[in-house]
Amino acid sequence: MAARFPSTMVTMACLAVLLPLITVQAAAGNGPAKPGPYFGVQTDQKHAYSPRNDQGFQCNDGKLTIPWDRVNDDYCDCADGSDEPGTSACPNGRFFCLNKGAVGLSLPSSRVNDGICDCCDGSDEKFARQQCENTCLHASQHMIADLKKEAAIHTEGTQKRNELTAQGRQLIDSKRARLAEIQQQKEGIQSRLVQAEANRNAQKASVDQLQTDWNNDVEQLRSAHIAQHGVPEPDASQQQEA
Repeated sequence: MAARFPSTMVTMACLAVLLPLITVQAAAGNGPAKPGPYFGVQTDQKHAYSPRNDQGFQCNDGKLTIPWDRVNDDYCDCADGSDEPGTSACPNGRFFCLNKGAVGLSLPSSRVNDGICDCCDGSDEKFARQQCENTCLHASQHMIADLKKEAAIHTEGTQKRNELTAQGRQLIDSKRARLAEIQQQKEGIQSRLVQAEANRNAQKASVDQLQTDWNNDVEQLRSAHIAQHGVPEPDASQQQEA
């Protein structure tokens, strides 16, 4: 005959076997696990989300301090939305995609767990039933290709700018050389004009001196004629009238 166990012992044995199964099923029925306090936080702000035993989490606006287990609990406690960086609970919150291998991205919290993959690493839908594929490698490849195109355009533009700069410098040097040549010609013309003016003045002075000498000679002859004949010698005009 088989041994009979008291009903209480049978019940406890059944509970010991079924309790872990019930716990697992309950956890699975409640959906994905709760995000940690760092989830959705920008890298340079993680120091503000480091749990400390001596104090709770202080909202960024400094108006409220809450226990750490209320950070990212899908309930908006802070008026500025800073206690829910990884959920969509706060309408004014921001979610940061780390996007390792690509570029980080800041999103409005309303786009977290909305069934649409906004982050290339899928972190905005990590705790939703709709899981997203990590496409950061593909995104980074596209980004690198775009950067290479931009770099090529920049290189081509720089080369063209250098060519135009060189042409501009050559043109400026040519204009400067021509200007220097014209300036030299101008100075030569001015020098010749000065010399011509000096020559003209010298010639005028010479003519004036000849006229003066002529007048002096005529006056001396007139004086000598008067001294010899007692009457002045008629000038050329008077001789013609006679």
